[in-house]
Amino acid sequence: MLGAGVAVWRGVLCVLGPEPLERAVVVYTVLAASAVFEGVSWVVSLRAFREVCQSTGIWQATRESKDPPKFMGLLEDTAALVGLAIAALGVWLSITLGDPRYDGAASILIGLVLASVAIVLARETKGLLIGDRADPELTAGVRDEA
Repeated sequence: MLGAGVAVWRGVLCVLGPEPLERAVVVYTVLAASAVFEGVSWVVSLRAFREVCQSTGIWQATRESKDPPKFMGLLEDTAALVGLAIAALGVWLSITLGDPRYDGAASILIGLVLASVAIVLARETKGLLIGDRADPELTAGVRDEA
């Protein structure tokens, strides 16, 4: 959540006191390299997560999973790729339209994406920290076996 707050704060500062972007080639190069690295990480996370959710959807498997690192990596990598796309769009709009406030607005949106993912992760892992009730089918199966 701290990263989300910093992104929103910096975005607000950029919108209120815009400064022109310099060295667009460097910015695009960094964004492209980051997208490649995050994309590779995302594919690895997706493959690992698909082992967990072979017959269910990604969202259902996230809700039912008892292995947080698998879905945490996938959600974090997805947020990173979305954030990079928003950043690239903000930079492009800032340069194309000559208004650096678009870059600030993109930073605010990135902060909101980060906060959303943090909330989802906190909600989904909360049960693992304080304990979840067992699935009714599992409980019934254990009772039958006992």
